[in-house]
Amino acid sequence: MSVLVAAGVVGVMCLPMEKIRFSAARAGFLVVSWPDKPHAGTVARQSVNLSLFITVMNIAAIVLAAGLSRRMGKNKLLLPFGNSSLLGRSLALVASLPYAERILVTTEQTLHWLEQHEDLPPGFRTVINHAPEEGQAASLRLGTEASGADGYMYFTGDQPLLHRDVVLALLERASPEHIVVPRAGGRPASPVFFPARFRAELLQRRGDEGGRGVRDAHPEACLQVEMPDPRILADIDTPEQYEALLREEQPRE
Repeated sequence: MSVLVAAGVVGVMCLPMEKIRFSAARAGFLVVSWPDKPHAGTVARQSVNLSLFITVMNIAAIVLAAGLSRRMGKNKLLLPFGNSSLLGRSLALVASLPYAERILVTTEQTLHWLEQHEDLPPGFRTVINHAPEEGQAASLRLGTEASGADGYMYFTGDQPLLHRDVVLALLERASPEHIVVPRAGGRPASPVFFPARFRAELLQRRGDEGGRGVRDAHPEACLQVEMPDPRILADIDTPEQYEALLREEQPRE
C-alpha cells in the first residue's frame, strides 16, 4: 500500500511505488500518474483519481453572480429549475467538488434572496459586488482579490446543464502554466481555469468581458476542451432560452 501526501491531502491506493510517476510543478501543483492498466492490487476504480484530487485542492472556485440580467428583464439567477434556482444549482455543483476555496461574488439583493429561499452550501465565502453596473470584470476582480489559491476556476451561475463530469474533465487538465477553456460548438464557454501566473492581468480587467481579454492575449497558453454536446455549456440569457430550457431539458440531479 502506498500513501501519497501533498499539501495536506492524503490519497491512498494499492499500487507498487515504482509504478507511479511523480512530477513536481510550480505553484503547489503535484502531478501524479500511473499506468492505464494498473497492478491487480489496485483498489476500486471508482475511487477518486488521485492526480485530479491533488490538483483540485489548490484551486479556487469563484462564482460570478452579480450580473444585471438585462436581456432577461429580471434576475435570471433566481429563476427555478428542478428543485432549485439556476444559481442554486451552480453553487451545489461547486460544493460537490473539493476546491481549496469557494467564493461567491454577488449582490446584496441576491444574497438576501438566497438566505430567505435556499441554503447557501457550506464552505462558501461571500463577497458583495456593490457596483454590478461596471460589468463582469468587477466581480472577477473581487473574487480573484479574495483568493489565495494557486489557480482560479470561474463559474457564471447560469449554466443549469453543467454537471460534475464536465468540470472534472476540465480540472484534469489544470496546470500552473495553462488556461483551460471548454468549447461548445467551436466557441469558448465557461467555466474557465486560470493559473495564478495570470493574476495580475485578471485584476486589471474592466468592463463586461471578464477574463476573455486575458484568454485571448495568450493563445499559446490555452488548452481547448471541446464538449460533445454544446447544450452542456449553454447559459441562459433570455426569456426564450429559459422557456426552451424548461420545455426541452430535465434537471440532472
